[in-house]
Amino acid sequence: MNIIFAILKRIKSIINKLVSFKLCYIYLDSAIGTEKDFEGFKVAPGRKDDLKRLASLVDDKKYCIFEKRMEYKNQLYLLEYKGEIVGYRWLSKDLIIYPETKIVKYLPRNTVYAYDAFISPQFRGKGLFGFFTSKIMDDCIENGVKLGSYSDFSNKSAQRAKEKQGSRKESLILLIKFFDRWEFIKHVKSY
Repeated sequence: MNIIFAILKRIKSIINKLVSFKLCYIYLDSAIGTEKDFEGFKVAPGRKDDLKRLASLVDDKKYCIFEKRMEYKNQLYLLEYKGEIVGYRWLSKDLIIYPETKIVKYLPRNTVYAYDAFISPQFRGKGLFGFFTSKIMDDCIENGVKLGSYSDFSNKSAQRAKEKQGSRKESLILLIKFFDRWEFIKHVKSY
């Protein structure tokens, strides 16, 4: 009987590597109520020469991923405190969950998509995410574009942060991944 369970467990593991599913909310971002200024914090577009410092903030192995994002012409924004990077957020003109997955779903004209946001743990819970987003939005507005983003269906803390800053759920999508690459996006529901 144990052999049968081991075989079934192995089959399930193989199937999960072949195909997997992920639900995500797509948001139209806003920065309502985030006018608060944080002394000593600066938000600025990142450059290629910032990537090594950025990778050391989270994981040095991400340097190649960050470099590929720059090659895909994705925009990096940095949150700095006293000259040190304490957060980042990536923007793309295409809906690319991560460029290394090669998913592309074109957004409406004059819309950019924000993904992969990070704030250092010691600075979380102070309202910096809203401040950071509002500064990025100011830049987007200046350039005549809207800011959109996504959140995993199960990531309740990201959803609360987005809703707290005034973001509005636009739709629910299903991402279907074959052979460890996202290949298919299915629109599930509009809000």
